[in-house]
Amino acid sequence: METFDIETLGARKRQAFEAALLMAKKSEAFFRHGSILFKGQKHYGFGFNAYRIVGWAWPSYVTRRNDTVRPRLFNMHAEISCMHNIPRDKILGSDIFVVRIGRDSQILNSLPCPSCQRVMKKKGVRKCFFSMDAKKIGMMRMSS
Repeated sequence: METFDIETLGARKRQAFEAALLMAKKSEAFFRHGSILFKGQKHYGFGFNAYRIVGWAWPSYVTRRNDTVRPRLFNMHAEISCMHNIPRDKILGSDIFVVRIGRDSQILNSLPCPSCQRVMKKKGVRKCFFSMDAKKIGMMRMSS
């Protein structure tokens, strides 16, 4: 893993950082992450973590309080969200930028979880850039 100062980012990575930051602001989850899938100047996918209904993954459940049937909600992570429905040839060799913000919009650590790291490697993502704090960016090589 390597670290960089935000001020030293090139124009394209700075643009990706800003786009991921905007996506994080759209998240209504407790941990607000935003991400962008990009290669060079092309942006292929945008995402943020959000609770989504996933009826096919688990059966609906009945609440004990009033016997209503409700679908289960699952949190799709920002890294997975930005790759969702993107063709594999676009993902292969692309980079992902992930940013997390707190409730008062300060930039926080957004190191991808082990599960997201496995998916990114499997899909062929080249590098993952992520916010560490308001001044530092981390970078992990996912594939060569």
